[in-house]
Amino acid sequence: MAGAFSDLTASIKTIYPDTAIEAFVNDEQVVLKKIRRDIPVGHTVNGGSIVVPARLNPPQNQAWILDGTVLPYMKDRTQVNFTFTPRMAAAGFEIGWMTQKVLNSKTTTFGGGEQPQRVEETASNLGKFIEQEMVGVVDGIRGYVLADGSNTVTLKVANTFSGDMFLRENNMISVRVSAGGAARDSLDGRKVTSIVTTTGTPGAPSITLTYDGADQTAVANDPIYVVSDGASITGGAVQVLTSAYPDSIRKIVDGTTHASSLFGLTKATYPKMQSQVFSNGGTLRELDEQILLDAFRVIANKSGKYPETILSNYGQSQAFAKWMAKSRMYPSEGRSGQGYASGYKPEDIVFLAPGVSPNWILSHDVVPRELFILNLESFVLIEALKPSWMDDQDLHLTPASGRFKASYQAFMGAIQNLGCINPYCQGVVRDLADPIYGDVVGSE
Repeated sequence: MAGAFSDLTASIKTIYPDTAIEAFVNDEQVVLKKIRRDIPVGHTVNGGSIVVPARLNPPQNQAWILDGTVLPYMKDRTQVNFTFTPRMAAAGFEIGWMTQKVLNSKTTTFGGGEQPQRVEETASNLGKFIEQEMVGVVDGIRGYVLADGSNTVTLKVANTFSGDMFLRENNMISVRVSAGGAARDSLDGRKVTSIVTTTGTPGAPSITLTYDGADQTAVANDPIYVVSDGASITGGAVQVLTSAYPDSIRKIVDGTTHASSLFGLTKATYPKMQSQVFSNGGTLRELDEQILLDAFRVIANKSGKYPETILSNYGQSQAFAKWMAKSRMYPSEGRSGQGYASGYKPEDIVFLAPGVSPNWILSHDVVPRELFILNLESFVLIEALKPSWMDDQDLHLTPASGRFKASYQAFMGAIQNLGCINPYCQGVVRDLADPIYGDVVGSE
């Protein structure tokens, strides 16, 4: 019997080393794998945080003068320190000992056995979870309550709210009274049992989330988090959310909507910590060429740097294709006769702006009705620890009240955060009609 248990830990180390875990994580990451990992030159480490010097403004010691008058007054450049603090994400799985032994061969299961499936599934889910957090989520909030129901809440969708895009069945959620605040009416540590979207009026789908356990009372605008534990399930403490979450593109590329400070600096004191925001007063409009050209021009004029990347969801690429040609048909490839195809391929959408031919990245983790214009070279993924096994790659017997269960547990994690050394040369376009929500603007 001892040999069987030791063989399991040995096999998982051999088949799935840390490099394999990292590969499965990266497969789920469309945006993060395009961001550089090297920390900017001149950084220091302070208490686990990375401190990077940044020059926000040159000294501007120049002027036109008359003969015999004083020379320009000497000033120093505006130099500050950005503080990037890594955050920890974790995932795990449990597998019964008999399940692992009986259902771990190609003769009994598809995909090479139950154990490999659970390892690969967990790593992939971790990768997607991290990507969501560092692209579209802000400070861990994965949804907002619109209204309460019986063991259900409907999710807020209006304008820039994310609906259910960052929530999944089987997530353990906690509804809070405010951002990072106390749990609402013991609605904490509840498993999501279903998420159902029904067609509502254009631009306002109805999304209902059902949770397990006793019915509790949520309140409109309560934020919803995904948590690791909860009093209502395990008897554990309500999870502390302060300083638990990494920064994201949506939080970094912002004026002051999502954060009043960034990387340890107050935006009111240092305006160049704010990105360029192109909104329309909450009124939706359809994406077109002029909106993009205006945004690229303003960013280049104000910051002196050309953005080279457009980041959006698939709804905005569809909207832009609609603007390019509402009824375009083009010859279908690979046909002997004259065939036609409709629709579009994302790689066929080419947008040009003065000085740059930007790359258009499509991600399901960009919130509908928004589009980002980025200088991606300014971003850096801070990796204190790449995705890897948390417990030296061993599987451990599941503890149970001073004894053990006939099952194994394993955990993997990563210690990372997203940084940006020049938020000022980034931009976000908001208030865009989005096919994802069925928005209709004007007449067709």
